[in-house]
Amino acid sequence: MVAPKAGISAEIIDRALGELDVSLDLEWTVFFYTGYDAKAGIPEWFNHPGLNESGVRYLADRKNVKAVGIDAPSIDQEPFPGYKMLLPKGIVVYENLTNLKELLGVKGFRFIGLPLKIEKGSASPVRAIAIIED
Repeated sequence: MVAPKAGISAEIIDRALGELDVSLDLEWTVFFYTGYDAKAGIPEWFNHPGLNESGVRYLADRKNVKAVGIDAPSIDQEPFPGYKMLLPKGIVVYENLTNLKELLGVKGFRFIGLPLKIEKGSASPVRAIAIIED
């Protein structure tokens, strides 16, 4: 579990990618497992961790990041740098994901986020699916 309102920085992301021996050289969706999906429905849920400005910039500056997801109600905290930097670059944001813990240590899976077709909408609930590839 990540600390309440903790900022996920560029340094944290870079260190985690190094530990996983992963580089963002392909088209990637980057997920953040915080454990806060277990707090849904209780007030503590809104004290969730999220990307800070350096973390957002780290992802936004990589041309191969196509989407970012988190198991918390938002990818960031006020003043919401994620929305301001990721969305204008066409980087899709997935929030409130569940069961990301099941993907820890899995090398290679396909993610599908199926949104509702909402006319003139700027957001949608999705059916989030991870297909583990052998």
